[in-house]
Amino acid sequence: DNGASAFRAVIDKDPNYIPAFSSLGSLEVKRKNLKEANKILDVLKTKDPNAARKLEQEIKLSGWKLKK
Repeated sequence: DNGASAFRAVIDKDPNYIPAFSSLGSLEVKRKNLKEANKILDVLKTKDPNAARKLEQEIKLSGWKLKK
């Protein structure tokens, strides 16, 4: 997917650019790719707790359960 590839390219160039992680996480939720969304959530928890909380809410609103 071009969107995911673009976000990953930005992350490769700047691993601390939180908006790219957040956008990729949102995209993975929309794509119903919970495994990848949870991986991104784990990264966000260490880099930006506020962004992590927003992604957690998005996952919950999608009807998925967060990994334990």
